[in-house]
Amino acid sequence: MHSDLRPVSSHSAQLGEGPRWWAEVGRLLWVDIDGGLVLTHDPATGQDQILDLDEKVGCVTPTTTGDFIAGLASGIARIDAITGTVDLLHSPEKDKPKNRFNDGAVDPAGRLWAGTMGPDRGGALYRLDHDGSLHTMLTGIGTSNGLCWSLDNATFYYIDTPTAQVRIFDYDVDIGALGTEHEPLPIPAADMGHPDGMTIDDEGMLWIAHWGGSRVTRWDPRARQCTYTIAMPAERVTAPWFGGDGSDLYITTAAPEKDKRQSQPDAGRLFCCRVDVTGPAAPLCRLD
Repeated sequence: MHSDLRPVSSHSAQLGEGPRWWAEVGRLLWVDIDGGLVLTHDPATGQDQILDLDEKVGCVTPTTTGDFIAGLASGIARIDAITGTVDLLHSPEKDKPKNRFNDGAVDPAGRLWAGTMGPDRGGALYRLDHDGSLHTMLTGIGTSNGLCWSLDNATFYYIDTPTAQVRIFDYDVDIGALGTEHEPLPIPAADMGHPDGMTIDDEGMLWIAHWGGSRVTRWDPRARQCTYTIAMPAERVTAPWFGGDGSDLYITTAAPEKDKRQSQPDAGRLFCCRVDVTGPAAPLCRLD
């Protein structure tokens, strides 16, 4: 189902995360969390343009006006895509210095959803509306990670990594509200590593990266089973995302522990492979 898995980035990240295809310019955005970097990958050259934000950055996504929205250690911010100038919009957890923003994604209506991580399940999941207001949607989160919406926009899928499951909610896209929570999809972390980033394909299947599991898996959320596995040459696999013509699956990874660096020389790089399905285009974040 996949072919030509290869590292494609010029940059090797400490903690690569958050790949997002920027269709308007034909490039991929991703971040190096611990390096405090936003990277724009050009598939034609294999090079990465780099913005150094000088603080940890968990996620980044383009907006309808050409700049970026990002989840940083300090909060939610708008970032100039050329200069890297940061305009901090919200700092909802400034009273929790050990917390930081992690993964985020834009819902089908153009709202940013982004979550935090911290000790003692002190993180939360937030929604940034078009008017710039920020709303707390879930609390008691350990490590906020993968999030995506079903093709009919009626279901929200969400990963809080320590729980080793995908939470499933009804979703009202008109108002950005979570509804009834259904039985979660369990991910056997003991066998596969912990679930991390996630996306969905055009057949409604979930693609999940496995931290500590050296793999990306494809899941049927209705049949509640894994249907395909991509073995990765890196133990710490962080997130998948579809790009290019829709059949390029980009995968971010993190550097291994020091004693494993020789056996995983490409860990930390951005990977890409061709798959036999396509993924939907990512919506742009809209702020009025």
